[in-house]
Amino acid sequence: MEVNGAAAYANALYNALGIHFTELPIMAEKIVRAVREKEMREMREMREGMQVMQAAE
Repeated sequence: MEVNGAAAYANALYNALGIHFTELPIMAEKIVRAVREKEMREMREMREGMQVMQAAE
């Protein structure tokens, strides 16, 4: 993939998923792994936020 094309692809992924990809090549496996990691991180943050709210009650 040409550098300009790779940058456009990485920007499109960031715009769609909110995930920065900084290493090439950006393969489907990397994208799936990054999405799963993001989902797990968001779930953990949500649980932690709920625990804080419950502790404050």
